[in-house]
Amino acid sequence: MWTTLRGTSSSEGQDGQQDNKQQQQQQQPLTPAATQQEEEAETSSSSSTPMNVDHADAGASETTPTAMETTPSTTSPSQPLTPTPTPTPATTPTPTPTLVASLSADELRRRRLERFNSPPLTAATPNSKSSSSPSPTQPLPTPTPTTPTTTAKSPFPATAAATAPHTTAMDIDKKRRATAPTQPVSVPIATHTRSTPPRESVLATSPTNLSMSPTNLLATHEGWENAVVSRIFQVTLVPNKQGSKSSDHFYLSTLSQELEADETGKLQEHAVPLLSAGLLERILFERLSATTVANKDHVGYLVSCYTRQQIENNNGANKKSPMRMSALKFCQELILNYTVLVLLYPEDWPQNVRVGVYEEMGRQVLACLEADTAASASAMTPDFLENLLKLMNEEQVQQAFTPVLDELSYKMKSMNLLGLFVPAYRALAALTRHKPIANMLASLPTWIPPNATGREIESNSFLGPFFRLSCLPTDPSVGAHYFASPGVMSTNNINTALGSVRTALTTSQRLCYDILKAMLTAGGKAKDAVLDWIGAVLQQNISRTRMHGDRRKASSDAFCLNLAVVLLELCGPFLDPAANKMHLIEPSYFISTKRLGDKISTETRLAATSEDVKSHMDTHEDSKQHNFVTECFFLTLQCLHVTLPNIYELYHGINKAVAEKLRARDALRSTRDRWTDDAPANEALLQQVEAQLEEYTRDKLCYEAQVTEPSFILKSHRYYLLLAAWLSKIVDPESKGLPLAPATFEYASLPEYVVEDLADYHIRRPHKIEMAAGLEHLMTFLVLFLGSPTHVKNPYLRAKLVEVLYAFTPKELGTNLGAFEGNPIVTRFLSPVLMTFYVDIEFAERAHNFYEKFNTRYYVAAVMRHIWQIPDHKKTIEATVASDEVMFLKFVNMLLNDSTYLLDESLNKLMELHNIEVAMAAPTWRTTDAATREEAQSNHQRIERQVGTYMLLGNETMDMIHYLTKDLPHAFLRPELMDRLAAMLGDLLAQLAGPKCANLRVSNPEKYHFKPRELLTKLVDIYTHLSYSSHTQQQSDVFAAAIARDGRSYSDDLFQRVVQLLRREGLRPEEVIQRFELVATKARESGAKDKDIESMIGDIPDEFTDPIMGTLMQDPVILPSGTTVDRAVICRHLLSDNKDPFNRRPLDVSMLKPDDALRAKIVAWLAAKGITLASISRTT
Repeated sequence: MWTTLRGTSSSEGQDGQQDNKQQQQQQQPLTPAATQQEEEAETSSSSSTPMNVDHADAGASETTPTAMETTPSTTSPSQPLTPTPTPTPATTPTPTPTLVASLSADELRRRRLERFNSPPLTAATPNSKSSSSPSPTQPLPTPTPTTPTTTAKSPFPATAAATAPHTTAMDIDKKRRATAPTQPVSVPIATHTRSTPPRESVLATSPTNLSMSPTNLLATHEGWENAVVSRIFQVTLVPNKQGSKSSDHFYLSTLSQELEADETGKLQEHAVPLLSAGLLERILFERLSATTVANKDHVGYLVSCYTRQQIENNNGANKKSPMRMSALKFCQELILNYTVLVLLYPEDWPQNVRVGVYEEMGRQVLACLEADTAASASAMTPDFLENLLKLMNEEQVQQAFTPVLDELSYKMKSMNLLGLFVPAYRALAALTRHKPIANMLASLPTWIPPNATGREIESNSFLGPFFRLSCLPTDPSVGAHYFASPGVMSTNNINTALGSVRTALTTSQRLCYDILKAMLTAGGKAKDAVLDWIGAVLQQNISRTRMHGDRRKASSDAFCLNLAVVLLELCGPFLDPAANKMHLIEPSYFISTKRLGDKISTETRLAATSEDVKSHMDTHEDSKQHNFVTECFFLTLQCLHVTLPNIYELYHGINKAVAEKLRARDALRSTRDRWTDDAPANEALLQQVEAQLEEYTRDKLCYEAQVTEPSFILKSHRYYLLLAAWLSKIVDPESKGLPLAPATFEYASLPEYVVEDLADYHIRRPHKIEMAAGLEHLMTFLVLFLGSPTHVKNPYLRAKLVEVLYAFTPKELGTNLGAFEGNPIVTRFLSPVLMTFYVDIEFAERAHNFYEKFNTRYYVAAVMRHIWQIPDHKKTIEATVASDEVMFLKFVNMLLNDSTYLLDESLNKLMELHNIEVAMAAPTWRTTDAATREEAQSNHQRIERQVGTYMLLGNETMDMIHYLTKDLPHAFLRPELMDRLAAMLGDLLAQLAGPKCANLRVSNPEKYHFKPRELLTKLVDIYTHLSYSSHTQQQSDVFAAAIARDGRSYSDDLFQRVVQLLRREGLRPEEVIQRFELVATKARESGAKDKDIESMIGDIPDEFTDPIMGTLMQDPVILPSGTTVDRAVICRHLLSDNKDPFNRRPLDVSMLKPDDALRAKIVAWLAAKGITLASISRTT
């Protein structure tokens, strides 16, 4: 196109790197007046045609291509253009022109290759009749054998694209590589000749257009094309001048020279060519082939062109013109096609590097993906990427984007939380949103490296480096950056640092989630690959759950924790039990999936044997396809299993180390003024301790930043609530409570850690539970599984459930969340379940269960104390005592056993401490040899630890006896219990108030939970509870008689001593003291009576003597072993041991056979002495 006007095109930066503000200022839309003039001109002229009807295609004739080399050094403006004939007959009809916008990248590639292998052509005159075919007198050029002869098409036809055999870019590339010369070739640019002058020529020869003003020109479509093409592609046909608006545009020198030449090869005076959409292929070819551009970022340039095209596309004035929109669409499609060529064949274009051009393309694409769309025109948008991928097949996608992924993977391997990691994450997230790239990524050899360990998957798999960013001590630089000097940081500074590091962490984790979600959403191959990768990670990290597993081969805590966070996020849509998606979780997962490998088959199961599980899996070798909810639920469970226990253990260990170092530092500082000769050594030791404290404190804060991050706490808490609700649902689908129906094999084969991890999370969590919502599901689960030994066969796993219950008591929790209230199943079954388990733990088979059972019973006692204060639970306990006396008797018997052992051990240990302290306070201590002193101090420390534990547990059991005897005294006044209870109380009373009570004095009794006054008052209350009924307001003589029968500890003097102590110290109200005095009186009277009867009986025949206790049998029974014993004695034995004491075979009360004949003999023998059976004592 010709015009006498110069410099009418607007300008932008050559490489498209200006910010949006500058770009918008340079791309102002046409004025309404200009738009109206243009539209009127288009509608009024009947000869006007759409802009894409008659434009030239990349400067080539429809029948004869001509070219001009682009390199300035080889082609000058004055160089003559030599015409080249084409052997096309004049009678050949003009072929249907092909729309370049519809051409594939392969066709554009074919055109470039054709130009590469064609000799330079000369320009033909526009009005020459032989322009479309050579003169017969002209010699034909010798064709290159390897280059097909094709006819160039017009980029703007009025008809549909011509159909031609499809040749892929890969096929052409193979052919080009086989035939292309080894030396660099100069790339010619084709020019057009037509039998009919193109529209540009018509306009150029029009006197009206030659005299148009700038305003009139802009009002035309040609003027708009010139401005828009210049803006979009940042090019100009006018030589750049310093300071001009187009100085940053690329000067298309070769194209300008071709267009300015007249029909005779001369330049018209004052004529300047205009840019048009018909020249786009020539424009892009010259711009991308230019060697004078400093930064040859072809991808960035094309993406920025696309961005500017989109801005024009969204211009309101442009949208009103179909002709403009057609032109802009053509611009877009040509940009995309050339982007494909640049990516697939980077060696064909000038590059910034001589070698590694494919890697250079990867870097260019990655830079566009990482760029911020709000700040850079070269930022690749999802729309650009989607349209680009539509032009490529699977093989081309792999060829184009493998370098991008390689560059991204290499970049991430050296990244940490302090680096600029967000762009890389966003780049991968942008790529994986497109299914072709997601599928290609899943097929990479590095997706799951073969035979890789957990640590190798973290380092070498493609996704591994994205999941390892963390602030945990595995990367000390992060902790040193955020917590440089934790010892001197204020609380506000620490909180600020925690907030900063958590923001970075959650950002990286959220982007990891976006990546996995995009691939899962892609479905098919990509979805399966993600699940396989997660499964491979979890398979190779089973060693993290083993006590002696090789941690060197396992993934780091940071990697596993980040994966757990992402999986919890994926579970988000179904985490709420009320979402009604629990039915989608299939319990057969662990016996039907191959995703977790064979190692899962060795796990201990809840209620099935390993043999049963192995047999089932061997006979069902085919892996079942599970729905995504099931996959996500159990993969998350497995990930938490290999992650949280280790991390919580490390976190608690670091807390202990910090506490120890604090004590050591404070101890050294407190004695600093007494340092003498050892001052230098002590100073060095203090500095060492302070340095260690600084390091441990930094590690603690790093763990705290990630482990106690609020959103992670919330998600993990919700997940375990869902797990509890799901487990309860599959064992009790109708919410009927206990007893549960027999377990299905799918449930029975669940690994034990399903329940254990749930319990450990609430026991060892480093944070407090502050949310009451959803706790009803957890409490229901705890009651059902604690009360179902057939569903959880491991008693120590059930013991952990008791500890969870204890963790939710207000005393331990610090607040009352109402977890034990308002739940019908909890109200109805909790108390009987607790009492039953208190007994059952006694018979659990484990090597060191003797001491472990006390901890469990302590938790039971603490929970019982809490629910006793809740009226509904108290009613349940009272009903249980009335309906199941045998169970309650066993429970009370175990209470007495524990109280006797724990308090007796505690008081004895206190006496040992007393003796050591007396020795250490004696004047002779300084003269005692060092070895003796060291041994005494070591024993003192050991005993301190023991007595503190024993006294804490003993106090809890005494509390339970105290409040139970107050409201349920009749349950304790059973023949099987009374004598033992009286003996235990008498022994404690003697040690606390007897002549040797001074031996219990220690320097710091509160340190060992020893409160002698409080313990004494509880004993006095229990005596009065059992001797005086608060319901009947009457004194009972039954327990007083049992007190008197205690021949070991009972004495009237002891009771009188206690009465005096109570009054002197004011420990109890006078009313209680008087009742206690009455108990002492009744016991004294009963003791005198027993002595009289004992003297009347005399010696007891062996036939009438109980073989266990050596006392007179009052109700003899025959055991299955044939031995005859007293019923009360054997029943008391069965409360603690359910086996026959003579042959150790199982025994219960129902197996006892009354010996009526022997009992008749005993009655007759006593009657002969004037004694009735009811009046004698069992101790006789």
